[in-house]
Formats: sequence, structure tokens, C-alpha cells
Amino acid sequence: MGISPLSTVTSYSVTDSAATSVLPGKLHRIRVAAKNKYGWSSYSESLAIYAAAVPEAPAAPTTAQNEFDMRISWVAPDNNGLAVTAYEILILQKDGAAWAAYTATCDGSDATIVS
Repeated sequence: MGISPLSTVTSYSVTDSAATSVLPGKLHRIRVAAKNKYGWSSYSESLAIYAAAVPEAPAAPTTAQNEFDMRISWVAPDNNGLAVTAYEILILQKDGAAWAAYTATCDGSDATIVS
């Protein structure tokens, strides 16, 4: 059978290790079968899951500005096993009462945003 010990418990913990091949960022497929004195059941539907967690928060951003533009930069945080696919930039409005999301795409493809 699979990598888990035969048992009657309904949960099993696997830690990141080369021995179990559970490594950060790797996609894993999991399924379960049950056994009684008459034999093994069919396997459950499979579940696909990444061995990953929510990324860490980025460090505080830094800025550089000139007369017309402001450049916001930050260091990419630890991604905890899966690549970061987006960042959201919030800018405190001049009234100091509300944060607003910067809605432009910040992927480097728009020269007016990059500059």
C-alpha cells in the first residue's frame, strides 16, 4: 500500500523530508483506501495539494521619487514553497482615513507604471 502505516486512525501527519518525498512546492496527490476483515475498499477520489503555505509578509517598502513619479520597492518575502504570483499595493489616501488599492497591473509590462 502507500507510505502511511496501517492504522485505524483517520488522520496522518507527514513532514517535509526527502525520505517521504514531501518537499516544499511539489504537487502531491493523495487518496485513501479502507480495510476490514473482508479486504480492501476501492481508493477514494484523489486530492491534489501543494506542500506549501501562505507566503511571509514582505518587509516594509522603500520609495524613491522625483518631481513626477514615485517608485515603490520591496524585497520579495519567503514564498513558503510556492512562487508568489501577485502583490497588492495599498496607498493611504491624502485624508489619512482610508487605504486604497493601486489598481494598475504592476508586472513591469507597462512602461508608464514602471517609470
